[in-house]
Parts: sequence; C-alpha cells; structure tokens
Amino acid sequence: MLKTNRRNFLRATAVAGASTLVLSDLMANESPNEKVTFGCVGIGGKGSSDSNDANRFGQVVAYCDTNRNQLKGGKRFKDAVGFEDYREMFDKMGDKIDAITVSTTDHMHAIIAAAGMKLGKHCFTQKPLT
Repeated sequence: MLKTNRRNFLRATAVAGASTLVLSDLMANESPNEKVTFGCVGIGGKGSSDSNDANRFGQVVAYCDTNRNQLKGGKRFKDAVGFEDYREMFDKMGDKIDAITVSTTDHMHAIIAAAGMKLGKHCFTQKPLT
C-alpha cells in the first residue's frame, strides 16, 4: 500500500483524471439510437410539412399515402420504403420505426394513431382525434 503523501496523492489524481478523459473519448461513439426513425402516414398536403420536419429532426424510414401521386413524392426521403396501406407499413417496418406522424383525412386520425400506439410507437397526430 502506498504511503499517503503529497507526491502519491498528485500521481493518483493525475492518473484518475487522465483515465476519465481517455474513457470518455472511447465511449463518445454515436449510439445506434441517436436518430429517431419515423414512419409517416399521409405525406401530401399538411403531411408534406409534417414528414419533412420529421426527416429534418430524425430520419423517415417509411411513408404511406393512399394517393399514388403523393406517394411518388416520398422519393425525397433517402432509403425510405413507400406503402399505400398504413397496416402493411406497420407490419413490415414496425421494428424499424420509433415514431409515427399521422397527417391523413380527419376521420382516420384516431384509428391510425391508436394502431401505432398499440405497437408502442410515439405518435404525432394532426387534430382532430375523431
């Protein structure tokens, strides 16, 4: 055991401080969960800005729209997969999605949001929830 004196104390604190810096650098790698992944239901109209915002703050990995013309616009999301039915999107991409946006016609908001939440997804839904 080291005798406690000024020299040993300074040596021990220097080693502890240096090891903290080295360990923090080693552990500073980006986590695989660093970006929130989104599935966007409804990407036309108001859904266009909602999905663009989702992609700006995270990454859209899947999108869905029943309008085929709007669905073509989903190509703006790099490497994202497009669907015409939200249920198919949830089935095939559910394990890759952290959160969903729901920007569809009013009468579908609650149905789609509830289905997403049952899968444990965080949900951003346009109003109303009827």
